[in-house]
Amino acid sequence: MSIPNQTNITATLIEKELFEVEISEKDIITVNFTTVDILYKTDEVSIPLWIYNERPTEINSKLFRTTNEYRIGTLRVFLNGIKLNSTDMIEVSSTTFTIPIAKIATDSVECSYIKPATS
Repeated sequence: MSIPNQTNITATLIEKELFEVEISEKDIITVNFTTVDILYKTDEVSIPLWIYNERPTEINSKLFRTTNEYRIGTLRVFLNGIKLNSTDMIEVSSTTFTIPIAKIATDSVECSYIKPATS
């Protein structure tokens, strides 16, 4: 069945990537999502390297520690569900990072990252 004025959108998203779509007035849209997991394969078991939606340990209101080591450059940080720009945060080490504004008690910080294959 064909629906007039239908717009189809197909997106492949890795973790919480955002994408924008312009929608004309009265358009019907269909969105198809494909998620991608990155796996490290050994002879005996597949170990997922992506860590999603982790709540890091708060060291102080701006400094946080992840549970695992992460590959530098793969860290994605979300403050109250909004992804911070990589230029707004500082990766201090492979387990710690800072955010640009101090977190208050009601704020939520989550992160996603890729673990090194040896972790």
